[in-house]
Amino acid sequence: MNPFICIIPNDQRCKKLLCFNYLKKSLFIYLCLLIAFTNCQDDDDQLSLSTSQIEVSSEGGEESIEITSNTGWQALFTDNDAASWISLSPLSGNSKNNKVKITFDENKEYEERSAEILFKAGKATQTLRITQKMSEELRLATHTIVCEQKGGKLGLKVYENVDYTIHISKEAQSWIQPIETKTLNEDSIYFQISENTDTLTRKGSIILQANDSEISDTFTVYQQELSLELSSQAIAFFHTKSTKKVYVTSTHTTAEGYPDYIYTFSPTASSWCTIEPSEDKKTLSISVEPNNTDEPRATDIIITASVLKKTLHITQSAKSDEKYYEDKEYIQLQKATKGKGVNIVLMGDGFTKTDLQQGGYYESTMRQSADYFFSIEPYASYRDYFNVYMIAAESEEEGVSNANQGIRVDNKFRSSFGEGTAIDWDYKLCLDYVDCIPELNGQPNILSILILNSNYYAGTTVMSMDGYAVAACPMSREEPPLDFEGLIHHEAGGHGFGFLNDEYVYYETQQLPKGIKEEIKMWHAAGYFQNTDVTNLPTQVIWKDFIGMDKYPAVGFYEGANMYGFGIWRPEEESCMDRNIAYYNAPSRWSIVKRIMQLAGEPFTFDDFVRTDHVQAPPETKSGLLKPVPPLGRPILLTHSLNRKEIKSPVKTKP
Repeated sequence: MNPFICIIPNDQRCKKLLCFNYLKKSLFIYLCLLIAFTNCQDDDDQLSLSTSQIEVSSEGGEESIEITSNTGWQALFTDNDAASWISLSPLSGNSKNNKVKITFDENKEYEERSAEILFKAGKATQTLRITQKMSEELRLATHTIVCEQKGGKLGLKVYENVDYTIHISKEAQSWIQPIETKTLNEDSIYFQISENTDTLTRKGSIILQANDSEISDTFTVYQQELSLELSSQAIAFFHTKSTKKVYVTSTHTTAEGYPDYIYTFSPTASSWCTIEPSEDKKTLSISVEPNNTDEPRATDIIITASVLKKTLHITQSAKSDEKYYEDKEYIQLQKATKGKGVNIVLMGDGFTKTDLQQGGYYESTMRQSADYFFSIEPYASYRDYFNVYMIAAESEEEGVSNANQGIRVDNKFRSSFGEGTAIDWDYKLCLDYVDCIPELNGQPNILSILILNSNYYAGTTVMSMDGYAVAACPMSREEPPLDFEGLIHHEAGGHGFGFLNDEYVYYETQQLPKGIKEEIKMWHAAGYFQNTDVTNLPTQVIWKDFIGMDKYPAVGFYEGANMYGFGIWRPEEESCMDRNIAYYNAPSRWSIVKRIMQLAGEPFTFDDFVRTDHVQAPPETKSGLLKPVPPLGRPILLTHSLNRKEIKSPVKTKP
């Protein structure tokens, strides 16, 4: 019977009551059935995941899961931060969508992270838990150090969350040793560095390798070489009582950083020679008593630092006639036999009166400097075109000032070592000395070489638009080609006469500034810097005549020069204007020869040069030195002509 159909009996009152009760009961039954039907529907929502948990590596990546559902579904992040490193595609779907791609970003943090994703289909829910591993860490707080020559204990800070093993590179296993050290700081490891008794810097590596992965980190150790340097190798005294100083530098130092050495000399010399070291041992004061005999006397002072020894030769003349060059007195060391004569003047700074003995230390140093200048091509082949002069310059004290070390020397040209490898001096006074030579007075296109009585590695050249140049070159005792001869080649032969530019690359990642680019173009127009250019177009570059020639296969375009890594090019991989090697590249040689022949007054063409040039580039121009050497001082460029003064010349000494 249909519950909603009511038959009313004849008794109207009873009939109405009966009908009302019946309808009330029927409505209750209907609501119960409706609720039961609804509950039956909820119990039928179905949702399942192919997995309830995913573990992801720190590198991230992709995973897929299968979703089984009989109705529409959606995915919800229970943690808002999870959405920053997890993405789902799709985020919702119906019963036909049953695959979800989950993408995970890399975990760059050093902690594990997790998230939960809630999937809902009607009233049915499922949770997917995701765990991503932390990024493995094994790194050192620093990656390089320069250790002192004496060695000592080295501690390294390590950041790690993995087990690791320490390895020492093969070449350093004899001088780098791990130390078992009990310490509250478990993140540090310690090593003992042995003394370096070699005269070259040495290099070693400490490698940390994770045990269960490929991650690693490397620490590089450079250890100073053993060096011992004296500002002079020999000191000459007059027969009178006198005192002179010698400056001592060494990598073998005390805890305070002072040179650590001992000195000895013959007991028989103690009656006339005494030595007094300064408190910091940087200076030795050598004193001699008067020599009233007719015989000169000498002794050697042996200075020892670790296993390295240096000899300081002390001489004192007898009380007899002594012949010395006077200040500004000059001699001609070489006379040109070809052409009009190309002029070079040699002079020294930091040489005292006793050094100026005829045939003595000053003169022999100047002659050696001239030989060094002509020991490299093309100067060796064109030596007969040169006049070479030596002029005496007497200083009150030996050596060169050094602002960085607090050393002040009373020398003639006020030469002083400045920042890095730069040298400061009175170059105009050098020009005054040149003008003491009558045939050179007021003449342009003269190269003056100022030899500094010091073994310091440095160098600077002044070049002016009128062709005058002066190159300051100390008597460096570094390993070749960074020695005295190498400095002469770079500063005097390269900058001073050849007007060549530096080919160093010091700012490796930087572009040549616009201002310097315009400056180089200006000097190009005056004939300078023919070994570098700001273009690499074969039809426009300065050395375009060399491009493609079978005789010069090494000539091309190598970016980087004038200190900068980009925006300027040099013609060959390496030459003297980079590491002082005894080789000028082909365009540099052409620039040098062209100037020699112009000053000599003889015609000479590019074809003449190619025909007569037979210099071969060395098979390997890299110096191979491990010790890093800073570039020499940048040339001082003067766009004006220097003022020349008329100076009365002293009497010329015969050659």
